[in-house]
Amino acid sequence: MMKQVISLLLIVCISIVVDARLMSRTWSYVQLRDESELIVIAIPVESITIDEKIELPDVKQVNKEGKESAVIVGGVETRFQILSVLKGDPKLKTFLLHHYREIDPPVANNRLYLVSFDPKQKKKYLMYLKKESNDRYLAVSGQTDPEIAIKEISSSATEP
Repeated sequence: MMKQVISLLLIVCISIVVDARLMSRTWSYVQLRDESELIVIAIPVESITIDEKIELPDVKQVNKEGKESAVIVGGVETRFQILSVLKGDPKLKTFLLHHYREIDPPVANNRLYLVSFDPKQKKKYLMYLKKESNDRYLAVSGQTDPEIAIKEISSSATEP
């Protein structure tokens, strides 16, 4: 009986590991700070879907038949109002964040670490960003896992 329990536990553990997605890298807060061009506390004011679709690099999904395919995501631009600049140009009042949304939710248990924003909720975010070539910003952690560099701040946090 004990051998059957151990065998079952091994099968469960292996299946969990096989379904896991490796993150491209781990980030400390020091690395986020050092590699950011702009660190802000901001609230989203407008979010629009743009005509852009890409394959997320280094990410695959497996369908119900076991076939592997690319993860296709759609482009989004979200305008933010800056409440406080912690690093970067202190005169900056707004910026445009370029990020992606899932088009088809994955079948696997592993979720992507993408971000989404509802401007109506007026949530505050601590954001570690770098500039793209066209005056937009993106999470310093990249487009595959932007949630690492964009954190919602508790609603109990207030402005000084």
